[in-house]
Amino acid sequence: MQIKKYNRVFLFYKIKIFNFELIKEKIYIYIFKLKLLTLNKKYFNKFIFLKYFFKINNIYDNLYIKLFYILPFLKIECRDVPYEILNPKSNFFRLKHFNTLRKVRRKYKNNEKIVVLFFVSRISCFIWENLYKIFRENPIFNVKICVVPFCYTGKEEMIKYSTTAYEQLRKLGYDVIKAYNETTDTYLDIRKELKPDIIFHNKSWWKHLPQQYHLTNFPQSLNYLIEYGISGAKNPDGHFNLDSHWLCDTYFVPSIEHLKMAREISKIKGKNCVFLGYPKLDIFFDQNYQPKDVWKKQNKSKKKVIWAPHWLYDAATLYSTSTFAEIYDFMLYVADKYKDEIQFAFKPHPMLYKALQSRPVNGQKWTIKQINEYYQKWSTIENCQFENNRFEDLFLTSDAMIFDSISFMAEYMVTGKPALFTKGKKNILDFDEFGNKVYANLYHTFDLKKDIINFIEDIVLNENDYKKSDRAIFINNYLRSPNNKTSAKNIYEYITNLLKEN
Repeated sequence: MQIKKYNRVFLFYKIKIFNFELIKEKIYIYIFKLKLLTLNKKYFNKFIFLKYFFKINNIYDNLYIKLFYILPFLKIECRDVPYEILNPKSNFFRLKHFNTLRKVRRKYKNNEKIVVLFFVSRISCFIWENLYKIFRENPIFNVKICVVPFCYTGKEEMIKYSTTAYEQLRKLGYDVIKAYNETTDTYLDIRKELKPDIIFHNKSWWKHLPQQYHLTNFPQSLNYLIEYGISGAKNPDGHFNLDSHWLCDTYFVPSIEHLKMAREISKIKGKNCVFLGYPKLDIFFDQNYQPKDVWKKQNKSKKKVIWAPHWLYDAATLYSTSTFAEIYDFMLYVADKYKDEIQFAFKPHPMLYKALQSRPVNGQKWTIKQINEYYQKWSTIENCQFENNRFEDLFLTSDAMIFDSISFMAEYMVTGKPALFTKGKKNILDFDEFGNKVYANLYHTFDLKKDIINFIEDIVLNENDYKKSDRAIFINNYLRSPNNKTSAKNIYEYITNLLKEN
């Protein structure tokens, strides 16, 4: 019988105090060498009295437990403890959240101002437009956009992303603040300075943001998570089992299929997951919205095609779907070949520019000059343009898209337009249940360059879009918001109804 032993606890001169052992489904807790307690693992969180003795500080990689009422100086560290042992619904973080909910409910009942923050790190990830507006309509909410720094690609890019998002959002009339000050190289203490009651997060992966802006750093706020993109890649733990997923008050998943997956994959069985629609898609379902024409003026009417390559073009990574390395020159050839019939928008993933500086393309490293020259070509060619801002109007006024970015699979589908998902010789396509369903309703490549030409001539120019009705069925079954309301309205009512409860 294999016995898994966790790290011992040390007090002062490394005196062994507690020892945890997990043998099959049994948990044995010892004090010194005396067996203190034996529990069945699945019933552990039913012992309510344990919450008065154990404090959970972090439950993702390590589990730290403090016997804080009796011996506040005693700390137990248990590495790799199976998550099922302690459900976050009963841990100290959740206990704090219960108190937070009571506090916010009391403020709502007494008509006191409730501070609501929407986090955004890049303008392309801004999904809060309708939610922001609907919360602003209620004077009890003091609503702000907070631009938090995206640190994953280094400081230079972080400053560029923050500045661009801040300036564009302010220009659009949003009440926006910046969490990072590049002049003083300081970070805003959001908990202390803004005292948020409610925070909307759209990034769950801890590497994207500085630690102080992680969801888990705001136990005194109600935390709501809506991911910035709709992923269909097969990465169950990355989509449902990060600490942000477990500890947020509600995880608003983007589709009914994601809700089903959460209940099957999540270690808390999706208990905090709800599907009420996806705010990023509201604009595409709005029959009254009139998109702006963002396309370069031409001397005659032409079809409009978007090319949106992802940044992971090397096959050594989890999401290696990008075909950029195989077709970056070919797409310029295509743009020239159809210059009298089609205009093209080059909309790369925001991180492609940075990736080209460090990742070789077909074994050759590009210089900054080469990268800039390539991007510049898409800006200067008569029937081409480079796009790096928000995509809603671009999508709605286009006729088709050629792409390999997984999050665009569903986001472009709701336009009703045809799309070609490109796959190269070295690409890895591994989708989850939702991704497979979306992918089945897209056009695919088997012979990459040949099928791009076929797509342009048959589907785009000849308008032989034979998958159109299948896409419409999928959209209605999986992506349309319930209750005949926008997702923003559904989410707003969900939260305000929660605050009205006693």
